Amino acid sequence: MKPAIQLRMFDPATDHPIVAKWWESHGWPVVPPVMLPKLGAVAFSAGDKIEDAAAAWLYMDNSAPVCWLEYMVSNPDLAPKKVYAALKHLDAYLTTEAKINGYAFMLTTCRQDSLVKFHEKHGFAATDHDVTHMVKTLVS
Repeated sequence: MKPAIQLRMFDPATDHPIVAKWWESHGWPVVPPVMLPKLGAVAFSAGDKIEDAAAAWLYMDNSAPVCWLEYMVSNPDLAPKKVYAALKHLDAYLTTEAKINGYAFMLTTCRQDSLVKFHEKHGFAATDHDVTHMVKTLVS
């Protein structure tokens, strides 16, 4: 039987250590839990064994119908087909949540060609290229 992709809500206490290792493995900085919005999900494969596959979060603006799909990350130890299925499931879920909550536009950022192609295949259009994302800490 083919394993089914399922979702659970992101739990910072138990899931952040897992996704932190994924970000590090991909050569990305670890996003502190305090920077992640409440609407985050982890996709996992539930077959003979449960394998966490990918995670993503949705930031929701409170003054414009714009939301932001961000920090999408996958388990580097899984086969590309499993990762793709997990990312597809996350994208569908977070897109549905955005629509239910009245958002008309969804932004995302990435630099990996494979992720750019994934997003384009799932309705995104490129607007910028070669962008550097920066963060400013306002409180310590």
